Amino acid sequence: MQMHLSYCRNRRSKGFTLVELLTVMTIIGILAALVLGTFKFVQDKAARSRAESEIKAMEAALESYKADNGAYPRGADSDSLNPTTLTPSTYINSSKVLYQALSGDGTSALGGAAASDGKLDTGSKQYMEFKPNQLNTTTFYVVDPWGNSYGYSTIYQANSEKATPTNPSPGNNPTFDLWSTGGSSTDVLKWIKNW
Repeated sequence: MQMHLSYCRNRRSKGFTLVELLTVMTIIGILAALVLGTFKFVQDKAARSRAESEIKAMEAALESYKADNGAYPRGADSDSLNPTTLTPSTYINSSKVLYQALSGDGTSALGGAAASDGKLDTGSKQYMEFKPNQLNTTTFYVVDPWGNSYGYSTIYQANSEKATPTNPSPGNNPTFDLWSTGGSSTDVLKWIKNW
């Protein structure tokens, strides 16, 4: 009997039981889920913070543009974009208006639809320098941290110039509306906006 006990002790010390392995794997799985959940939260918070600061920087650049030109940049695309539109892909042409006016690239063709080359036009003033991660460099428009175009609307101004303006105006600000969908086009409460 004593020989049997010593054999069991020696055998037990050489490995782990299935229950021990499953327990360790479960603990590792729980810890991994917690870390990944926290990582996603931190990433989203950083993206929101970056979008807020980019909107503030673009607002300041737009004010400088207005000081020099007497009006905020406008085009047919920004005059027609309703800020309640939920589809970020429809913001692209108005985002081009924003890019062209602030970067000095394509301001002679301010309107959004004209292709830009990413280079400052001769004689154009640059109000803001965009980093590569702030642009879609294929067709040159401003993108938010989630890769969607920023919304830029001057519909309030366009509406107020009509012979019979719509009441209430579809815009939120008498100057311009600037926003990011915050990665969620359907949940307006998550949007980052200047109104």
